[in-house]
Formats: sequence, structure tokens, C-alpha cells
Amino acid sequence: MQRTNLIRDRRHKAEWNLPVRLTIGVPPHGFGRALNEMTEWLDAALGQEGYAWVPAGLRGADATHLYLPDLER
Repeated sequence: MQRTNLIRDRRHKAEWNLPVRLTIGVPPHGFGRALNEMTEWLDAALGQEGYAWVPAGLRGADATHLYLPDLER
């Protein structure tokens, strides 16, 4: 399966299951260590299945979407 199909499938699943979408700009040199800290916090707060990271576009990496179940947590 092509990468674009995998991204589309992940995006569709996230949009179906997680109604809140945050668009986050990716810094010019990426998130670095902060990404590990963010995912550790999300795992602890929501569990690994409680959120989804999906690239905002199919080309380039200037933004990402973070899908969440709600904004209450």
C-alpha cells in the first residue's frame, strides 16, 4: 500500500473516531525531543488509542493534525 493511502486511512479513522482536530505547525527543524515529551503526556492522559497524529498534508511536513476525543482532558 502506498504511503498516501496509509495517511488517508489514518486520517479517515481519526476523523471518524476523534472529533477534535488541532492543527499544529511543525518547527523548521522538527519537534526534536519535545515530540517524545508530548507523546508521553498524551499516552498517560489518553492512552495510545485515545489520540492520533496525522500529517496535515500529503506533501511536506509544515503542519500536523492532532486528533483528540474532546478538549476536557
